Amino acid sequence: MKLLRLSFTATVLTLACMSGITFGAEGLMQTLEIGASAPDFNLPGIDGRDHSLNEFAGSNILMVIFTANHCKTAQAYEQRIIQLVKD
Repeated sequence: MKLLRLSFTATVLTLACMSGITFGAEGLMQTLEIGASAPDFNLPGIDGRDHSLNEFAGSNILMVIFTANHCKTAQAYEQRIIQLVKD
């Protein structure tokens, strides 16, 4: 059940990031411009709570990192990500 929930959360987060890709008047996909506001979201977290963009309104930065513990590239970057969090 926990694995299913984690998989669902990862899928929802992926879709949330993809929501930054919008459809313009011509129906073509457009990415957000640099400096544009993030799209609103309300997503379940692995902590059992729902999280929304408003929850991070007072933060200077919000970063979402997609990684996998079985991927060799992700494993190579793991220590860099840990240091980024510490910094």
